[in-house]
Amino acid sequence: MPLVRQGGAITIRDSKDGPQVLLVRAKKDPRAWIFPKGHQEKGETLIETAIRELGEEAGVIGEPVTFTSLGVSKFRSGDENVEVTYFLVRDTGRRVEAERKAVWRSIPEAKALVTFDDAQRLLEKAQQTLRKRAK
Repeated sequence: MPLVRQGGAITIRDSKDGPQVLLVRAKKDPRAWIFPKGHQEKGETLIETAIRELGEEAGVIGEPVTFTSLGVSKFRSGDENVEVTYFLVRDTGRRVEAERKAVWRSIPEAKALVTFDDAQRLLEKAQQTLRKRAK
């Protein structure tokens, strides 16, 4: 089984009510909400992949909050084993054309909307990282 490496962005922005997280509609199941992610291209680091995919899928230009990953999610897609490394990314406020519908939600709302196995764990890690950086 081939292993496919992907980079994913857990993207945050500040709002008057606290941090918000960006979610996009999944391609395979448009009822599902996920974090932007995609295949690593030749010569890219995984964090570069995450930021590129964020722009392509959500139309949001982001920058890394930290270069350390928040964690890895592994799953099977067809006949491929997929490994997505997620990074915490901050919204810069710049926009480009998006491929998918995207929404901003509070972290608790995002936890209720995302359905894949590792989503809650990744959001917890993002919240911990934001708290540490705020100190």
